[in-house]
Amino acid sequence: MANQKAADAAAEAATVRTDLAAHHLHGAENYIAKAGMRESTKLIMEALQGVKQAVDHVALRVDRVVENQIGKPRPRSV
Repeated sequence: MANQKAADAAAEAATVRTDLAAHHLHGAENYIAKAGMRESTKLIMEALQGVKQAVDHVALRVDRVVENQIGKPRPRSV
């Protein structure tokens, strides 16, 4: 009887070990660690900062073009 209980407990432990390993694998494949999330967020924010600077630069250039056109009289069509 005791041997049977020990064998059952060992089988249960093996099953739990296998299930836990599968759970760890699932977590590693489907979720990101906090450090990885921070690194990804940092890279995304740096890329967005570059895009913002480019848009700001284009906006300034458009403003200059518009300002230059306002100061010049337009030729009249006859």
